[in-house]
Amino acid sequence: MKRRSRATEQLRSVRRAALLLSRTVDPFSASRPILDLAPSMPATSPEALAGLAGQLSLIAAAALFSGAAIYVSVAEQPARMHIGYQASLAQWKPAYRRGFVMQVPLVLVGSILSLFAAWQTKDRLWLVGAAALVTNWPYTLFVVGPINRQLKRIHAAGAGPEGRSLMEKWGRLQAIRSALGLAAMLTYLWASMS
Repeated sequence: MKRRSRATEQLRSVRRAALLLSRTVDPFSASRPILDLAPSMPATSPEALAGLAGQLSLIAAAALFSGAAIYVSVAEQPARMHIGYQASLAQWKPAYRRGFVMQVPLVLVGSILSLFAAWQTKDRLWLVGAAALVTNWPYTLFVVGPINRQLKRIHAAGAGPEGRSLMEKWGRLQAIRSALGLAAMLTYLWASMS
């Protein structure tokens, strides 16, 4: 019995919050509510649930990207810098390849979903988040890319101070990718709550 009453209370709280959000006015359009949950479309309608699922998927893609990038910046790269030149380079090459394969689809999915959310809601914050997330591509290609190519050319057995210097520079550049992913995720959260 307690379980049902708790679930009923939670559902009522969600409905109250949805009602409050549906009355909030969008700053870009004085007549359009931010979350259009009119009485004709209850909060549990397929359309409302699909919109919520889309926003959650978008936030999840950005969170996964930024989480992976932050992990590399705060855990993997510092640990890599505490081992020898040869071992750090030998570890970096396959880690970079696997990270690239994982993060590219996250940027692609997150960007496409955010463009769809911006089109659907007419909220420019989704575009700001998309810009932060998409900026990772040209940044990686043109700024981090030359360092990546230099590191890939160095043979692990011949890695020395030059390789170490490149690894340190790569770590600093990776931190900027982490910041871009975090900025995108926080912007998406802001957009979903505004």
